[in-house]
Amino acid sequence: MEMESIASSGGPPALPSSDYYHDDESLSDSDLEPASDPDPLDVAGDFSLTYQKYITSGTIMRAQDLCEVFSPPRVTLTARRAGLTADFAFDITYNGWDALNPRMRTELFHLIRAMDPKVLILSPPCTMFSPLTRMWNVDKWTPEEYESRMADAEAMFDCSLDLCEDQHARGRGCVLEHPTPASSWKRDKARRVMAIPGFRRTNFDQCATGLVSPSNEPMKKRTSLLSNMVSIHGLFSQRQCTCAVPHRTIQGSDQGQRLSTFAQRYPETMCNVLVQAVQMTI
Repeated sequence: MEMESIASSGGPPALPSSDYYHDDESLSDSDLEPASDPDPLDVAGDFSLTYQKYITSGTIMRAQDLCEVFSPPRVTLTARRAGLTADFAFDITYNGWDALNPRMRTELFHLIRAMDPKVLILSPPCTMFSPLTRMWNVDKWTPEEYESRMADAEAMFDCSLDLCEDQHARGRGCVLEHPTPASSWKRDKARRVMAIPGFRRTNFDQCATGLVSPSNEPMKKRTSLLSNMVSIHGLFSQRQCTCAVPHRTIQGSDQGQRLSTFAQRYPETMCNVLVQAVQMTI
């Protein structure tokens, strides 16, 4: 299987040593091993209750094929329909998991190590890394507000990179999605992770995975996937724009829906291809 080519360090590394993570020795995943569980927690729920059930109480959970972070259930639902085990998705809009809360970041690390998903899919917010967003709002924000917003965006993106490294070190797969033009890819930490043997950044066009506006006009949205899975590059490098009609610019609104928000939702074909990549990996 492809997973055999993903290097493992032989054990989980320590959490990044900084105040970015909550230092609490009571948080431990060492006594919780994935196992078959006929009654897993449903994908919906409250993050704090999920953590209490599986870590604090030491309840055994079933091993996960796939988990999503920074997203409500999207790929996980497609994976479940394909017969994979994908019980969890973590996002502040879905179950209250807050990446800007240091303790919750640490709790998620322990929870993910405990559930040991074979593949982790991450889609941190890209807003502050978008050149257009900064151009449109630079005159609206005070310097302090800009710095605060950027610090939050960097914290969430760095959390995703840390989770990718942790997955890779444990011999598991990961996929981090961000727009290709985003300035986040130029950050030193992103460059360092991209330089780790086994990682590769693949660029594709979301119109080639079915992204269209509410009026059914194709929207290109050039996107990058950073992954240690060979199947990701093999499947998505083929997904390049072949549209014979003009694209709808991802600006403004269409049929009452803000296009920048609408385009954040993965098209069905994109979810299907991601699940196909997972199936090829596990």
